Amino acid sequence: MNRIVFSLLFASICCHFVYADKPSDKMIQRVYDTFADYDLNAQAVQSKKYVCIGRGVISFSAKGKDYATPTWFIKAKVDALHQLDAHAKDIASSAGGVREKWLMRLRDDDKYRFRDSPLYHHPERVYDSPKEIKEGDHYDHRLVFMEPFKQPTSNGTSLSSSQFTRSPFDRFVLPKYKVENATQVGKQLKVDLLSSYSDRRIRHSLTFDAKYEYMLTEYILAIANAESENRFVTYTHNVSKWKKLSTGYVPTSFESSKPKLDPSWHVKFDFDWRVGASVPKGIIHAGLPDWREPTRKLFDVEWQRDGNFSRSTASLFEEEK
Repeated sequence: MNRIVFSLLFASICCHFVYADKPSDKMIQRVYDTFADYDLNAQAVQSKKYVCIGRGVISFSAKGKDYATPTWFIKAKVDALHQLDAHAKDIASSAGGVREKWLMRLRDDDKYRFRDSPLYHHPERVYDSPKEIKEGDHYDHRLVFMEPFKQPTSNGTSLSSSQFTRSPFDRFVLPKYKVENATQVGKQLKVDLLSSYSDRRIRHSLTFDAKYEYMLTEYILAIANAESENRFVTYTHNVSKWKKLSTGYVPTSFESSKPKLDPSWHVKFDFDWRVGASVPKGIIHAGLPDWREPTRKLFDVEWQRDGNFSRSTASLFEEEK
């Protein structure tokens, strides 16, 4: 979908609103164009083969207790037949170490590998043909799918639960938001989108920064309802940073928080990328004993290769035999 078509689609959905205090038509069109450019940038990067890894910490606070979970993510795509999604959470063990509990879904042509359980005595499932996968099998209901270009407008907890991250355009195009504000402040475009329901109002505040050719750098979700005496209360505050590659901009960090509420959370991740020619052949290989190894070598990172525990030499696959 090109920029003109996308902008017209956004405009056709939103233009039926008529408000006396709305921004100028020129600024509203600029908002449509900015959303379109954001989407087209993501398409340009993801149309190439790529590998993205994320490393960070997911922190929660509830009822006076704090919890922090270091987490890895891997997302790779060569084409429709070669894709990998994986994540690992660091979990303290009764043996006194830390176990990286890896889950993954890998497709290498017609061969599939799944690890859908954090319990390591549950073996991987391997299929040599899609025909071997029984109807109704669900092998990724615990897997968390990282979506780097959708993350900037997501709820931060989407990185801790097994759900697909929603696209920002699922939120902004389809629900028919009012463009409440669109203002150029220095080198930043500030946008507020508002929707009203019988029991609440929802405001999405977004900042697009010229430093990154107007990629999205800040997102705030606020809700006003009877419980808050119709005052807007912030439920999500996200900050993202970007880097330009030859194919387009990619996010390099994502930070999300739910402040001043119980339970609250704080999520912070750094991302590293290889796109296009920098992705080597065989990055997704179903036949390797350790399917993570090509990615580890490519990024020169360290995770638990020799064992499930940080102070153990047990083989990652030993308990599966």
